[in-house]
Amino acid sequence: MTMNVMLDTNILHSEGLMSVSMQRLLRLVKSGDLKIIIPEIVADEFKSKKIDESTDDLNKINASISNLVRRGVVPRNDDVLDKSRDYIAKETAIKSPI
Repeated sequence: MTMNVMLDTNILHSEGLMSVSMQRLLRLVKSGDLKIIIPEIVADEFKSKKIDESTDDLNKINASISNLVRRGVVPRNDDVLDKSRDYIAKETAIKSPI
């Protein structure tokens, strides 16, 4: 008999998707013993928070790079900095596990 489990936003944020507990749930899903239900609103909230966190992290990285350039620790190379920022922004926006 397959058991249905509904996950909410709090569990997704506190456990994360790659935790040991979530990996156990995944094994149970793959074995057919468990069905996970994630309401659309929960998935949307999870994605939105992850995007906000990633954007904050990206802004911190940009500020740190600017500080290093301003202090002369690294040379100003707008092409390399822009490519790095673009890459990080692209990867952050695309990678959404739900």
